[in-house]
Order: sequence, then C-alpha cells, then structure tokens
Amino acid sequence: MNFKAAQFQYQPEGKVYVAEASELRIGTPGQYITLDGYAFVFTGADKDASGEDTYGWNYKPTMNSISLNGALHGHRVLIIND
Repeated sequence: MNFKAAQFQYQPEGKVYVAEASELRIGTPGQYITLDGYAFVFTGADKDASGEDTYGWNYKPTMNSISLNGALHGHRVLIIND
C-alpha cells in the first residue's frame, strides 16, 4: 500500500504520522506500507484488553529506508482502526 505523507497528520513530538484507515480508504493494512516511497514494516497492533478489537496498526521504517533517508530514524506510522 502506497501513501503520501500529506494523507497523514504529523505529530512532531512523537515523530509519528497518524491517519484513520477509513480516510485512507483501506481495511486491514498489510505487512509493509510505503510513505512517500519509503518502506515501513508492521511492528504490532494496539488491541483492547480482551485482545479481540484492534485499535490501530504500528509501522517503523525499514533499515533500507533509513539508509536512504536518515531523517526517518525514530519515526513511526500509526493507522487507526476506526
């Protein structure tokens, strides 16, 4: 799934790009996504206490993406399951 950073709200204090799945017009995102051409890998889902409902999916940049753009280090993407 390919996205543009402009589709996300950027929160500089946490270095996180955030968007709701419905705004991205997706269901469950895959193992990898790209943001402005840089690959991000799935790192885990935020779930409720029962483990049944998913609140969101977290991604971090791949090592290759960081080697291409060092500014991505420490950033993450959060897609909220709305």
